[in-house]
Amino acid sequence: MKEYKLGFISQLDSFRFFAVLLVILSHWVSGTIVNRIPNGYLGVDFFFVLSGFLISTNLFYAKKSILDENLTTQKALFNFYVRRFLRIFPLYYLVLFFIWHLNKHVFDGHVGWYLFYGSNFLIFLKQSWQESLSHFWSLAVEEQFYLIWPFLIFLIPVRLIKQFLVTTILLSMAYKIIMPLVSESRFNDVLTISAFDAFGLGALLAYQKVYGVHLRLLEVKNLKYMLPVILIGLLLWVNNNSILLALVWPYFSMLLIAKSLTGYKGISGGILNNPVFRYFGKISYGIYVYHNFIPWVIRCLQGKETKYPIAIKPLLIDWHPVTAVLMIFQFCVLIGIATTSWFFFEKPLNNLKRYF
Repeated sequence: MKEYKLGFISQLDSFRFFAVLLVILSHWVSGTIVNRIPNGYLGVDFFFVLSGFLISTNLFYAKKSILDENLTTQKALFNFYVRRFLRIFPLYYLVLFFIWHLNKHVFDGHVGWYLFYGSNFLIFLKQSWQESLSHFWSLAVEEQFYLIWPFLIFLIPVRLIKQFLVTTILLSMAYKIIMPLVSESRFNDVLTISAFDAFGLGALLAYQKVYGVHLRLLEVKNLKYMLPVILIGLLLWVNNNSILLALVWPYFSMLLIAKSLTGYKGISGGILNNPVFRYFGKISYGIYVYHNFIPWVIRCLQGKETKYPIAIKPLLIDWHPVTAVLMIFQFCVLIGIATTSWFFFEKPLNNLKRYF
């Protein structure tokens, strides 16, 4: 029986770390000059493209096995959801459990939205971020994507996949263009449809890789043409015009990922092959889940937290470091927690995926 499988692409681990680092910057030093550009948006949207590529690649390979009659659709769906459950759910719900017991008021009475991965809809309805839980909106979008994507990939005939993906991308882009014109909401981009251009572009790259087709739109040489467009988009964003960057960043992210499939060389390759960055990328899910709680806990330890205090002794009450020292300390704590989480909790569960 022929086995279809995506090989390990080491440089993507470093990309994961740099993406999560952008999100950390957006939360830890918000309101500073560092965040004149949308670091959080850039990091999260890159993750969406990467997720679209990796998930769709595995689904396309499963689809090939189904067509070869080596795998049933029911078994493929079962394997997919069990593997996603093992990777995503345990850590997510463990953190929700601890946050609830530290101070349940952090949820502002909306814990159900988090339990059922609906926090992006909660943010849209309330038109505000939810304190240290705000980063969970992107995990909600991911889970909503996982909920429907396998069924679409398995049901749509191979000959129509490209048309389906292009249509999905264009509809999402149309949403991004139209919604600011008809809605005053500042949170249109937390709804799942806004991410489907990113998911779709990642899936289009997966389609090219798995089925061996050549799409000129996905040629890596297009990176050099996109660099000035991205710079213009960033400049416009700083001047309160976000639409260009919102439309082109997912495509640029897809090209960055496409280049990693053949491998970056030179200085870029040296950075992406750095073992420290690759390790941080390996534990990036934990880094992402934990990072927004670190400043909150440290404020509690300093006795500075007034809105959501934790019943712990303020051991750092006399510690008043400058911002740079505080950021370094927080990052070291974060890496320590994420490392412990990976080796003693996430990795043992992740190893079970090989049975599915």
